[in-house]
Order: sequence, then C-alpha cells, then structure tokens
Amino acid sequence: MYHVKQSSFLMANLLATFLLCVILLSCANQVKQKNNGSIKDTLNIGVANKSAESNAMVTEETTWVNGIYYRSIRDTINLTIEEPDVIFFKQHYNLLYGLPDTLIREGYKSKTVKIWAMKNKKEDLASNWFEIYTYDDKGRLKYFFYSGCVICSQSPFEYNIIYTSTGNIEKIFDNKYSNRSYQFYYGEKDIIKKIEYFEHGILSNRITRII
Repeated sequence: MYHVKQSSFLMANLLATFLLCVILLSCANQVKQKNNGSIKDTLNIGVANKSAESNAMVTEETTWVNGIYYRSIRDTINLTIEEPDVIFFKQHYNLLYGLPDTLIREGYKSKTVKIWAMKNKKEDLASNWFEIYTYDDKGRLKYFFYSGCVICSQSPFEYNIIYTSTGNIEKIFDNKYSNRSYQFYYGEKDIIKKIEYFEHGILSNRITRII
C-alpha cells in the first residue's frame, strides 16, 4: 500500500513537472518569436530609411512677388534616377514651360528644323502654329522658338540656351518676348545646386538644393 501511494505521488510530481516545462517552453517561444519579429521589423525599417535617405533630395524653393519676399517651402523628393537634370527640375517645379524634353539630338548637329503642328492644315498662323529647333555642332539644342497660336490664344516665346565649357546648361533666356531668364549653378560632380528665375531682370524664384 505504501509503494502504491509512493508511486502515485511520484507520477503526480512528474506530471506537474512536465506540464510546468511545457508552459515555460511555450512562453519562451512566444518571447523569442516576438523578439525576432521586432528585430526583423527594425531592420526592415532601418533599410528602408537608409534607402530613402540615400535616394532623397531636399530642396528649398523661395518666391518673390515684384521683388518682395513671399515665402520659402522645403520639399523632400524621393529620386528614381541617379541625378536630377534640367528636365527633372522643369517637370517637378513647372519651370521652362514649353521647353522640349529632349535637348540633345546627334542627328541634328548644326541644323535648324522648323515643324508645323498640324501637317494636314495650311501653314498659316491664323489656323496653325510652328516650332523652330536650332542645334549646335554637338547636337545640343541652343535655340527654341514657339510661334504662338491664334486659335488657342497663346503668345510666342523663345529659349536661348547657353552651355558652360563642361557642357552643362548655364543660362536659358528669352529677351525678346517674355523677358524671362533662368540661371543654373553647379556643385561638385556637376550636380545642380541652385536655379534662379528672373522676370524682367527681377529675381522671382530660387530653388536651392540642400541635400
């Protein structure tokens, strides 16, 4: 009888010990999974932030109205290209209205091309309009002219493009029709650091790259 009670007591102790181990193991797994999840999330966030920082550009846009300071706005842009060019700034900040997106055409070196908008209509400004493209000996656009459009109430304008000795755009201006100009400044590795926009010789807008 004594042996039976002793055996029952041992079995109960073993069962209790077993259940305790199961509970402790389960808790340990939950903690491990939670910790693993936290580490994984932190790593993912860290990589994402690092990627965003390495491919992000911070700019400050300052505006003047009739020569009087109006406001400054900072903007962070996640880049999908290696380095922003003039066309990137044109599209993102609505600059250089009407300037062609393709500035280099090697097949048009030292040529001037005139293109009427609607080829099936008379070459007449009363019902049609044209554009003129002039390229230098490297195939770079150096002059663009838009004739204006009577039927769509748009005035003519032009862009004269000046390049630096290293091939970057230094200035784009229209002194004949709109009296507007854009000045470009570069930093290391020919990165665009600043763009200034003038109306009638008065500074109207400045875009500065901070990062």
